Amino acid sequence: MRSVVNNLKKVIFLLFIIATVLQYGCFAPINLCFENAKLLKKGEIKAQANVAGYFATSLQKILESDNSMENYNNNVGVGLNYGISDKINAGLRYERIGVVSDEVEFFGMEFNTGIKAINFLELSNKIRLYEDKLALAFPVSFYFLEEDGFFSFDPRLYWTIRENNKFEATFTPKLHVFFGESAGVAPGLTLGIGLSDNLDKWAIRPEIGYDGFFSIGLGFNAYMNSK
Repeated sequence: MRSVVNNLKKVIFLLFIIATVLQYGCFAPINLCFENAKLLKKGEIKAQANVAGYFATSLQKILESDNSMENYNNNVGVGLNYGISDKINAGLRYERIGVVSDEVEFFGMEFNTGIKAINFLELSNKIRLYEDKLALAFPVSFYFLEEDGFFSFDPRLYWTIRENNKFEATFTPKLHVFFGESAGVAPGLTLGIGLSDNLDKWAIRPEIGYDGFFSIGLGFNAYMNSK
């Protein structure tokens, strides 16, 4: 019975990888967010910068029973968040998706997409559920691929565990809902930590995630006018 369950898990994982890579081709959509459940106070501003890498097993490797990871893209991003009130925050985030290879290999055939970089813009928000511990977000994102593009809706829940003002961990389950030619739905999850001598002033944020692609990144937050 255990072997049947394990084989079923492998099949589900395989189908998820195939569906994801087929859908997006040569790049991985944004999953990491470098955030926590704490909201800014009214009038406060927070700046963010990050780098990230996204990896997956290619279709050709799956067919050859090779589970090694392939680097799909390396990203650089910046963002600003503003406290509309103590219960609602708004933000704007930009990320440049650097496509590692513009060639896609599928069943032994190679296709050249010509894509080198993709622009990502997110209109974000955060709504307090439980002070500093739970928050909801319903960001809308836009992917610009040269003259083409598509957009997504990414509802997510931030759950932050903080023992002191120097360390915290944030779990973020989410759902990617894509529209346009790349229409589809994909669940995702990220785990990030915050490190600082005062998390209410600044933080270094390592983060990992999975949504069909494995992702790892490093972010930095700074509160510009924290009271």
